[in-house]
Amino acid sequence: MTARGRWTVLTCLAGTALCAAGPPSGVVLDVIEGRVASLDEARAEGGLAVLAVRLEGSPTQFLLGPAGALEEAGLVVRVGDRVRLRYAAEAEGSAPVLKVLNVTRSRMLRLRTLRREPLWDERGQWRGGPHGPGRGPGPHGQGGAQRR
Repeated sequence: MTARGRWTVLTCLAGTALCAAGPPSGVVLDVIEGRVASLDEARAEGGLAVLAVRLEGSPTQFLLGPAGALEEAGLVVRVGDRVRLRYAAEAEGSAPVLKVLNVTRSRMLRLRTLRREPLWDERGQWRGGPHGPGRGPGPHGQGGAQRR
């Protein structure tokens, strides 16, 4: 059994930071939570092979990201894990996931920006970002932020 929620993207005031980072007009973000029924490989942005999950009771294939990038960012997803996915509602069949929370393993990771831009490079390597784990090139310059 899965739980679903739907968010409507609100129009925001021009010039605010939230507007600049917000999703394109007309994009609807959905949230779904459930148990991972299967893990597969699918083709996504740039033709890269990405890890795709199907949840119990859902026909949709949810596209996470390249296995190497997910591993580098510290995200593990296994069959039977309970996950909460925020994704862009697109054509039926498959949907790119913007953020994943693995409830079973207490790990959350942003995979794409609100504009659905992946946080990995064209080779499938994690590049992080302002909401990622601070690895790779990003807002903190070459090599990202140093963790202490």
